Amino acid sequence: MIRKLKCDYVFTVDPYNNYEAHLDHIIVGQAVSQAVLGASLAYYPENTKTKPFEVKALGYYFTSNPNTFVNIDKEIEFQFEAMSKHKSQLDDNLLLLFKGYLSNQYVSYAKEKENNFSQGLKLLSPLQMHCVVEANQI
Repeated sequence: MIRKLKCDYVFTVDPYNNYEAHLDHIIVGQAVSQAVLGASLAYYPENTKTKPFEVKALGYYFTSNPNTFVNIDKEIEFQFEAMSKHKSQLDDNLLLLFKGYLSNQYVSYAKEKENNFSQGLKLLSPLQMHCVVEANQI
């Protein structure tokens, strides 16, 4: 799909957080990471009928090591509305807890900026995701 859509950026949950215990987050984050890297390689997957395509960067959200901060003043309510649809894991009380936690985090990330809320992302290029042991420090 990455090769077909030719996305500039792909976003996923950061599966490499030291304390990420949600197995779905780990599996999906790693699968997306592998797909981004694989999309840029000529012979991976084997016998592919699509040409390699390299995204500019993979953006990990819910990361403990952000290197980029994006103004989300216009998107924050949409984000919380989307989270509210995740009924299998977030009841009203837990959603309220996450909204408070994330709002505080987004406000702290927006300090010294001209906006109210910023989301922290860890952006890595496909090259940085392959054998670069300092990627956690980028």
